[in-house]
Amino acid sequence: MQSRLLYQAQPLGSAEEANPADLRSIMKSAIWVWLDVMDHSEAEIRALAADLRLDPLVLEDVYDIELLPKYEDHGDHLYAVLHSLTTENDDIDTTEVDCVLKDNLLITMHAVPLVGLDSLWELTERHPMAVRCADASVLLARLAEIIGRRYLEVVVTVDRHITELNELALNVDPAVLFEVQQLRRDEATIRMMLAPQRQMLASMELDDTPLLSDAARRRFGSAFDVHNQVVESLSTARALLNDTLDTYRGASAEKLNEVTRVLTVYAAIMLPLSIVVGFFGMNFQNLPGTSSENGWIVVTALMAIFGLGSWIFFAKRGYVGGPSLRSASRKVTKRLVAVARTEVRPIHFVRKEQAENK
Repeated sequence: MQSRLLYQAQPLGSAEEANPADLRSIMKSAIWVWLDVMDHSEAEIRALAADLRLDPLVLEDVYDIELLPKYEDHGDHLYAVLHSLTTENDDIDTTEVDCVLKDNLLITMHAVPLVGLDSLWELTERHPMAVRCADASVLLARLAEIIGRRYLEVVVTVDRHITELNELALNVDPAVLFEVQQLRRDEATIRMMLAPQRQMLASMELDDTPLLSDAARRRFGSAFDVHNQVVESLSTARALLNDTLDTYRGASAEKLNEVTRVLTVYAAIMLPLSIVVGFFGMNFQNLPGTSSENGWIVVTALMAIFGLGSWIFFAKRGYVGGPSLRSASRKVTKRLVAVARTEVRPIHFVRKEQAENK
């Protein structure tokens, strides 16, 4: 088991690391204590739970890796399950963070290193006044908030990537299908854990348990706002991904229609030329122009006239050389830009003009 201990002894003092074996003695005088445990074994956690007199149900939940975010009030201690982002095997996933709040002690237990938790640990150690941890419950709320902000950073990156995918979709890039499906999987993974975690934070904000201070409840409210923003952004991202797929399908259909239209036009142009060639290629002696040395020139000129005339006819009809989706979208964008640059006139001027027109 890898464990570390951080505590603050004075309200305006600095946070210091200590030996986890001195937990009991440090709790007697410290304002708050944070014990972080990673890659824990069952025997070590049972010994810690027995020393702190934790509820047996807490031990069962710690070793249940399929728990959704939740919290339980066991009287003299509170147990909460948070889910933080992890990037194991270069894939977006979530991992469980088991949190126990008892008196002035916060215990966090997780199986893998977490960027958000480590950043909060370093910030608390170097700048405790910036974190504003008045007690251990505020520290728990700060952890929930920073976990949510990690999700928010990922969602912002997803939005930027969707914009890039829209460009690829207009170019009918086959990679769009794979990228969209991958993003949809990541979005579903995050949403599955984040929605109940948001509800849990809302409940903790309104809970009247004495284990949570007023400052912690306010901080849980801030954490809820961050999680709510992430959930709403995920809904928008999912809609944008569906729009990207529709754009890809529309661009693919347009490209296929363009190819089909061009091939049809060429076939229509070649049809009269084939008739001319077939007529004069018949094995008869009395065909007109077959005995003339310049007959092939007349036939070739006739075929050129037929071909050029057919192409002009189809071009005027709009069967070839039509506008693309990209050029149409550029026109719409230019119109919006022109409206955005229009000078805004005061309301009383507009009303005066309306009165004069009447």
